[in-house]
Amino acid sequence: MQGIKNYIPFISFWILNSTLILLASVILPKNFELGSSTIPVSLAHFWSGAWLTFVVWMSKPILTRLGVKLQGSFQLFVYYWFTNSVVIWILARFAEYSGFGISKFYWAVILGFIVNLAQWNLWQVLKRFKIVSS
Repeated sequence: MQGIKNYIPFISFWILNSTLILLASVILPKNFELGSSTIPVSLAHFWSGAWLTFVVWMSKPILTRLGVKLQGSFQLFVYYWFTNSVVIWILARFAEYSGFGISKFYWAVILGFIVNLAQWNLWQVLKRFKIVSS
Protein backbone atom coordinates (compact mmCIF):
# COMPACT_ATOMS: atom_id res chain seq x y z
CA MET A 1 0.00 0.00 0.00
CA GLN A 2 2.89 2.38 0.73
CA GLY A 3 4.08 2.05 -2.90
CA ILE A 4 0.75 3.23 -4.26
CA LYS A 5 0.69 6.15 -1.81
CA ASN A 6 3.89 7.49 -3.41
CA TYR A 7 2.13 7.90 -6.77
CA ILE A 8 -1.04 9.56 -5.50
CA PRO A 9 0.35 13.14 -5.49
CA PHE A 10 1.69 12.93 -9.06
CA ILE A 11 -1.46 11.30 -10.43
CA SER A 12 -3.63 13.80 -8.55
CA PHE A 13 -1.71 16.72 -10.06
CA TRP A 14 -1.91 15.13 -13.50
CA ILE A 15 -5.69 14.79 -13.24
CA LEU A 16 -5.99 18.35 -11.91
CA ASN A 17 -3.79 19.87 -14.63
CA SER A 18 -5.54 17.90 -17.38
CA THR A 19 -8.94 18.98 -16.09
CA LEU A 20 -7.93 22.65 -15.94
CA ILE A 21 -6.57 22.52 -19.50
CA LEU A 22 -9.81 20.92 -20.68
CA LEU A 23 -11.92 23.49 -18.81
CA ALA A 24 -9.90 26.35 -20.27
CA SER A 25 -10.56 25.09 -23.79
CA VAL A 26 -14.28 24.60 -23.07
CA ILE A 27 -14.82 27.96 -21.35
CA LEU A 28 -12.61 30.02 -23.69
CA PRO A 29 -12.43 28.06 -26.98
CA LYS A 30 -11.14 31.08 -28.93
CA ASN A 31 -8.12 31.34 -26.64
CA PHE A 32 -7.32 27.70 -25.79
CA GLU A 33 -7.26 24.98 -28.45
CA LEU A 34 -7.01 21.24 -28.02
CA GLY A 35 -5.91 18.75 -30.66
CA SER A 36 -3.53 18.76 -33.59
CA SER A 37 -2.78 16.61 -36.61
CA THR A 38 -0.76 14.26 -34.38
CA ILE A 39 -2.71 14.42 -31.08
CA PRO A 40 -6.49 13.85 -31.17
CA VAL A 41 -8.72 16.29 -29.29
CA SER A 42 -9.91 13.53 -26.95
CA LEU A 43 -6.34 12.90 -25.69
CA ALA A 44 -4.78 16.34 -25.96
CA HIS A 45 -5.66 17.52 -22.44
CA PHE A 46 -4.29 14.29 -20.88
CA TRP A 47 -1.07 14.53 -22.88
CA SER A 48 -0.55 18.24 -22.17
CA GLY A 49 -1.51 17.74 -18.53
CA ALA A 50 1.05 14.95 -18.24
CA TRP A 51 3.84 17.14 -19.63
CA LEU A 52 2.84 20.08 -17.45
CA THR A 53 2.79 17.86 -14.37
CA PHE A 54 6.10 16.16 -15.18
CA VAL A 55 8.07 19.34 -15.88
CA VAL A 56 6.70 21.24 -12.87
CA TRP A 57 7.20 18.17 -10.66
CA MET A 58 10.86 17.94 -11.74
CA SER A 59 11.60 21.68 -11.50
CA LYS A 60 12.01 21.83 -7.70
CA PRO A 61 14.58 18.98 -7.49
CA ILE A 62 16.56 20.67 -10.26
CA LEU A 63 16.64 23.91 -8.25
CA THR A 64 17.75 21.97 -5.19
CA ARG A 65 20.63 20.41 -7.14
CA LEU A 66 21.65 23.86 -8.32
CA GLY A 67 21.72 25.03 -4.71
CA VAL A 68 18.80 27.45 -5.03
CA LYS A 69 16.67 27.63 -1.89
CA LEU A 70 13.17 29.02 -1.97
CA GLN A 71 11.97 30.19 1.41
CA GLY A 72 8.48 31.25 2.33
CA SER A 73 5.11 30.81 0.75
CA PHE A 74 5.40 33.89 -1.43
CA GLN A 75 8.66 32.79 -3.10
CA LEU A 76 7.24 29.32 -3.71
CA PHE A 77 4.02 30.79 -5.13
CA VAL A 78 5.86 33.09 -7.53
CA TYR A 79 8.27 30.33 -8.55
CA TYR A 80 5.50 27.85 -9.35
CA TRP A 81 3.38 30.51 -11.06
CA PHE A 82 6.35 31.35 -13.28
CA THR A 83 7.13 27.65 -13.91
CA ASN A 84 3.52 26.75 -14.73
CA SER A 85 3.19 29.75 -17.06
CA VAL A 86 6.43 28.99 -18.91
CA VAL A 87 5.59 25.30 -19.32
CA ILE A 88 2.09 26.16 -20.58
CA TRP A 89 3.59 28.63 -23.05
CA ILE A 90 6.17 26.05 -24.24
CA LEU A 91 3.44 23.43 -24.65
CA ALA A 92 1.49 25.92 -26.74
CA ARG A 93 4.57 26.76 -28.84
CA PHE A 94 4.87 23.06 -29.67
CA ALA A 95 1.13 22.64 -30.23
CA GLU A 96 1.68 20.15 -33.03
CA TYR A 97 3.25 17.73 -30.54
CA SER A 98 1.44 18.70 -27.34
CA GLY A 99 -2.04 19.06 -28.79
CA PHE A 100 -2.53 22.29 -26.84
CA GLY A 101 -2.47 25.81 -28.18
CA ILE A 102 -3.15 29.33 -26.91
CA SER A 103 -3.98 32.53 -28.74
CA LYS A 104 -1.74 34.94 -26.80
CA PHE A 105 1.11 34.71 -24.31
CA TYR A 106 -0.84 36.40 -21.52
CA TRP A 107 -3.29 33.47 -21.54
CA ALA A 108 -0.39 31.24 -20.48
CA VAL A 109 0.28 33.59 -17.55
CA ILE A 110 -3.41 33.66 -16.57
CA LEU A 111 -3.81 29.90 -16.86
CA GLY A 112 -0.50 29.46 -15.02
CA PHE A 113 -1.88 31.51 -12.14
CA ILE A 114 -5.14 29.50 -12.02
CA VAL A 115 -3.24 26.20 -12.24
CA ASN A 116 -0.89 27.36 -9.49
CA LEU A 117 -3.78 28.22 -7.16
CA ALA A 118 -5.45 24.87 -7.83
CA GLN A 119 -2.18 22.99 -7.30
CA TRP A 120 -1.60 24.79 -3.99
CA ASN A 121 -5.12 23.84 -2.81
CA LEU A 122 -4.61 20.23 -3.87
CA TRP A 123 -1.29 20.16 -1.99
CA GLN A 124 -3.08 21.40 1.14
CA VAL A 125 -5.64 18.58 0.82
CA LEU A 126 -2.87 16.00 0.34
CA LYS A 127 -1.11 17.35 3.46
CA ARG A 128 -4.31 17.23 5.46
CA PHE A 129 -4.81 13.56 4.61
CA LYS A 130 -1.12 12.91 5.34
CA ILE A 131 -0.37 11.75 1.82
CA VAL A 132 2.50 14.25 1.59
CA SER A 133 4.55 15.60 4.45
CA SER A 134 5.58 19.09 3.47
